[in-house]
Amino acid sequence: MTVSSRPQPGKRPPNRRALILEAATELFADRGFENVAMSDIADAVAVGPSALYRHFASKTELLVAAIAEVTGDVARLDESVDSVDAALRRLATYAVDHRLSGALWQRESRQLPPERRTPLRADLRRLRDRIADLVIRERPGLALDQARVLSVAAIAAVFSPAFHHTSIDRPGFETLLVQIAGRVIDVDVPMATAAVPQVSGVVPASRREAVLAAAMRLFAERTYATVGVEDIASAAGMAGSSVYLQFAGKTEILLAALQRGTGYLQLTLNETLASARSEDDALRQLVDIYARFAMRHPELVDALITEVRSLPREQAGELAADQRAYVGEWVQLYRRLRPEDDLSTATVVVQAALTVINDLARAPTFRTRGDAIEVAAKLARSALQLT
Repeated sequence: MTVSSRPQPGKRPPNRRALILEAATELFADRGFENVAMSDIADAVAVGPSALYRHFASKTELLVAAIAEVTGDVARLDESVDSVDAALRRLATYAVDHRLSGALWQRESRQLPPERRTPLRADLRRLRDRIADLVIRERPGLALDQARVLSVAAIAAVFSPAFHHTSIDRPGFETLLVQIAGRVIDVDVPMATAAVPQVSGVVPASRREAVLAAAMRLFAERTYATVGVEDIASAAGMAGSSVYLQFAGKTEILLAALQRGTGYLQLTLNETLASARSEDDALRQLVDIYARFAMRHPELVDALITEVRSLPREQAGELAADQRAYVGEWVQLYRRLRPEDDLSTATVVVQAALTVINDLARAPTFRTRGDAIEVAAKLARSALQLT
């Protein structure tokens, strides 16, 4: 909520409930649900905490209402449109006007109990299916399964600005998002192949590795804030005291996993740049590597998107800087291939391509496809204009 829109203390605006929802949306998306108190929201709208409880019984109820407003608005955007382009334009305008909306439902809906989360996700499925229907109307040879993949990827591209701070003057911003999503929609996606059979593999002897694997699985399923060391120990098949022999606490477990993920990406980036024949070859290789990483380690992708803020500020800042540096190398490669695009445009395009892969990796029905890595990479390459 901007300073100018903040209500004056002692005055009761007629739209107080809407102002509370607006403030909560911004704070939840920016800091994370677990890091926001009702008093923070009350301060943003210049009221006492008790005034919030007249509108919302709890912080959870406020989160439900905030997400429901976003998902309901988004699901309604496409009701009267009759083409994919028109639907994408409406979504792009909304995504720019309500930039934090994507982050709110992607990151914070996980904080809700399943029974509160289900109807909100139903709104998003309706949006996915509506756009899929429009895609089939314009590409009648596609099956619903293929159109749904394209719909998910296009929506991810449109709402990707929720996960970065780069901006472009309007209306160019909306136009660029529509162009990126349009390139994704035009991809020829094959019918889903049978899932690759799961192999049990060999269990590592290291107890430290067992703790890391169990913790990341639980963080992805339930969120970092709701998982305790005893939960991790139980999932790893050991006593709580054994976890403390490997890590000082839950924060150290999360930090070790995230550092491992960013370290892997940086190492593969360096190897790719050192061996690539050209900028085009380097960027293609990086897309393939990232798609493989995301599909095989969705819990790490999830944590890198949702849980960095759970770390102490200094460590979170270091990881965020590592992520920016990694994305920055993609951006520079893209600009060498598209010198007509300025830095902001290139950043928006690259972030959209990465978000396409991230969103597909976080969709269990997609990542179990036998060709999930190849399809995700193909969609991201199209976003990047790597024909």
